[in-house]
Amino acid sequence: MKQQNLRLFLTINIIGAVCFFTLPASAQEPSPLLKTARQELPGAFKNEAESIVLYNKIHDASNPEPLLKGYIGAVNIARARHAPIMDKRGFLKTGIALLEEAIKEKPNNTELLFLRLTIQSKLPSFLGYNDNIEADKKFVLANFSTTPSPLKERIARFIEKSEDFTEAEKAMVK
Repeated sequence: MKQQNLRLFLTINIIGAVCFFTLPASAQEPSPLLKTARQELPGAFKNEAESIVLYNKIHDASNPEPLLKGYIGAVNIARARHAPIMDKRGFLKTGIALLEEAIKEKPNNTELLFLRLTIQSKLPSFLGYNDNIEADKKFVLANFSTTPSPLKERIARFIEKSEDFTEAEKAMVK
């Protein structure tokens, strides 16, 4: 009897461990690199030194999950903002490709679509990377109520300050 209980106990614990490690990344604790990218990305867009530091921390992450890949793309776009004129296009193309690849892998990820929305709304329109603003706005607003709190707060702050949202849309996130 004790052996059966022990086997059952071990089986349940093994199944629990397997289930935890196969949960989608969004259900697990974010990686240290993802936490770093989330915290430092705003500074990377404002300051060249911060963009270089963050780029050096995360640009060569091996086999990143889609959310981290999206942030790596965003960091490349931040580097393009501060890079010498000859390097701007390369950083921008790499950043857009990585962000779009991440969104293709996780097309219903609110954080990725919000990331693209914030970038597209701030980039000059002559760069031609602004086709998804309306669709991303619609998706982010439609999924706002089910978004986790830290991201929900970032979205609300962005929308409140943005000129791309109407007063009615801003009221939806208050």
